[in-house]
Amino acid sequence: MNARLSGFLALAVLVYGWGCGSGTPSQPAAPAASAPAPQQPDSRQQITAVLQAYYQDLSNEQIDVARYFAPVLTRFFSSENLPREKAGESLRNGFAAPGRRIVTLDPASLTVTEIPGGFVAEFSGYARPEGDETAALFRNRVTFDAGFLITAYETLDNSRQAGESEALGSARRAAAIVLGEFRTGTLNRSLSLVHPEQGFCFLTHPGVMDIPNFYTNLREVFKTAPWMSSGIRTLCQTPAAEPLPDFDCDNGFARSGCFIAPCPVGFHRISTLMQDLNQADMSSYSAPEIEKARQLEALISMVVLDTENEIAFYFGEIGGAWYLLLIDKASYDCSA
Repeated sequence: MNARLSGFLALAVLVYGWGCGSGTPSQPAAPAASAPAPQQPDSRQQITAVLQAYYQDLSNEQIDVARYFAPVLTRFFSSENLPREKAGESLRNGFAAPGRRIVTLDPASLTVTEIPGGFVAEFSGYARPEGDETAALFRNRVTFDAGFLITAYETLDNSRQAGESEALGSARRAAAIVLGEFRTGTLNRSLSLVHPEQGFCFLTHPGVMDIPNFYTNLREVFKTAPWMSSGIRTLCQTPAAEPLPDFDCDNGFARSGCFIAPCPVGFHRISTLMQDLNQADMSSYSAPEIEKARQLEALISMVVLDTENEIAFYFGEIGGAWYLLLIDKASYDCSA
């Protein structure tokens, strides 16, 4: 890691509160006995908009504390009962570090829980020096009042950052092998990235419906899609650690490029498709087959998306090694 990025990471832990993974941070006080109330239908959209604007302002090295913070924050990282003016000073001190920092929210990671008098949001995001594709993952918990002003801002356990950053690095190494060999159409090292028992799924779109194909040999992909055997020459080489862009068939991708990011929580694309095909009488997947697909989905943790070629590769860790678990060439195909 170069000196510039190292200094940037050290500063960001203080200013932006990085921390990722599945550690066990201290929890904010919760009402006794009763479970949290469900969030209001528009609260997630409102909080997403506030956080995106907040991180955009941080990236632009400008911050209006009255716009985002309540007059006093019950917690701001390690400080308690901090006036928002002091929180603003802390953030502005971070602007003095050399180089501009780009900070982005991962909307798919956002969870919102309604509490008495407001909401608690937990989410992850990415921060990187401008002009550098090397990004660090962070994970924060932010408490809002009923007017969507921030009343508490905390980083989740810093020990979680190391675990998720390590996962990102491992996934990058596995992805580099797969992307390189699919770019040339010559499979070699990537063959060992298929788990011998778990196998992988290849989603295709041969007609009206998407189809899941399950294999244990990566060469089967070229038999199912012969055009890929000559190589996807424009397949990306160095995905950026950024949130995946939104996509719909009317507007296409919200952003173009090549991205690597954690797989959205609750991913069940394969098993849901199998159930839909059964209901449409287009297939007859058994309950054990659908359950095995759910097990595969549960193993997926990172995804690489190439918008130019409309293809995604999903990876997961099994027994300390990283494997390719899903190739998706269907989800971005809007043809009838």
